[in-house]
Amino acid sequence: MTTLREMFHGIANWHNKITVAAGCTREILKDTPFDAMSREELKTEHEKLLQLLDKFENDAINANRKVLELKEAIYSKLGPDTAV
Repeated sequence: MTTLREMFHGIANWHNKITVAAGCTREILKDTPFDAMSREELKTEHEKLLQLLDKFENDAINANRKVLELKEAIYSKLGPDTAV
C-alpha cells in the first residue's frame, strides 16, 4: 500500500525530472551555435534534442499517472466533492 507521502514524493520526482530536462534543452539551444556546425554535428544535436523531448513526454505521462493514483486514493477516502 502506497502512502500519501510516497505519492506526493513520486509526483515531485517526476516534475523535477521534467524541470531538469527543460533546463538541459534550454542550455543546448542557448549555447550551441547551430549555424557554425557541420551536417554531422547538427544531426547529433538534433538527436539529443529529440531524446530530451521524448524524456519530457515520458516524465509528464508518469507524473500524470501519479496524480491519477493520488486522485483515486483521495476520492476513495474523502469523495470528489469535499470542500478543501
